[in-house]
Amino acid sequence: MVPVVLVALWLELVGSGLANDVVNIRRLGHLAIAVALVVVIGQGRVHLTSLARGIGLGLAIGIPVSLPSIVTGGYPGRLTGLFGDPNGAGMLMVTMTPLVMGVVRGRWRWLVGLLGAGGVLLTFSRTSLLALAFVVVWMLVASRLSLWLGAAILGPVAVLVAGQLESLRLAGPFAARQGSDLLRERIAEAAAQMLEVTPWYGNGPGTARVTVQNLTFFLHNSYDAVRLEGGWVALVLLLSVAAFALFRVATSRHEVRNAWFEAALGASLICALNLGEVLFELQFATIVGVLYLLSAAQRGELVPDEHQVQWAQYETAFQLRAGRVGDDDFVTRIQQSEGLLGRPEEPSRTLDHDIAPVLLDHETPSRLIESELPEGPPVSRLDTP
Repeated sequence: MVPVVLVALWLELVGSGLANDVVNIRRLGHLAIAVALVVVIGQGRVHLTSLARGIGLGLAIGIPVSLPSIVTGGYPGRLTGLFGDPNGAGMLMVTMTPLVMGVVRGRWRWLVGLLGAGGVLLTFSRTSLLALAFVVVWMLVASRLSLWLGAAILGPVAVLVAGQLESLRLAGPFAARQGSDLLRERIAEAAAQMLEVTPWYGNGPGTARVTVQNLTFFLHNSYDAVRLEGGWVALVLLLSVAAFALFRVATSRHEVRNAWFEAALGASLICALNLGEVLFELQFATIVGVLYLLSAAQRGELVPDEHQVQWAQYETAFQLRAGRVGDDDFVTRIQQSEGLLGRPEEPSRTLDHDIAPVLLDHETPSRLIESELPEGPPVSRLDTP
């Protein structure tokens, strides 16, 4: 169902371009890659641990290397470096760091977390700092409350905070931002004028730009940017995919939730309020894909390819031995999805064999009969918890 909606989203953007006589092959190619990324990750065709380690390694290298830009860069006192600009840097770090922390285990998880949080602080990006605060609060709330109760508590808090943001906008270290804020306001006004005459199907891919004083700028709101490119149709389709992924994951039982992924999506949606290139970016596609992979695994919808069966069996048995599963029903579903009890008659998706460690993000007592351990590759190759 999700691939169908995503393909429909892409085709709607193609149609919008044709209707407006706009041909932007590069933009359509970028969006096609984003759609494909959601699908291949969501179907378990990407090795999740390798993906997270690659992103974590990029952050671990990129942030320290970019530190000199605080002094020498085009934004004095703010981290830019390899990331280009402080707002884009903050968005990338605040969204990708929780994603990595949801997969990586042990001391490396917290090392990446501290590095990512420190990087966000050094960007002095107000939107990214707000997103970082959301990540921290959500991790505290999600570990104890359901999605609905957490939303009921955070909703009034968010309204209260939003009412104070205007007075804090130019406070303290942000006092010198008045000029950039005036430019943002002019960009927002120009975007609002364009949206008034934008048809329901949008103006076509790559048209989310405005002209202010004979200079062309990207929008500073990704929701408006999507509307300009694909209209209300594109925005509704895109947000429906993200909301459905969050709903499936966040409404699962507490012991199988991974709130880090939920926090990553929430941080992305917050950054989209003040950054134009978020919802159509590969970071957002990666997060949505991981959420769909997790939701499929939670419901036993993932089944292994032939070449993955042995690894899946060994990984599951190893997790059971490590005492990371306590609920019998969940154990049964994980075992079934990974091949220990046989595959379903009509397999619908493939399995990334390391999805079990991602699901099992809670230390709970359990048992394992040693005779159930299947033959498999040496233990040294396993990702120990």
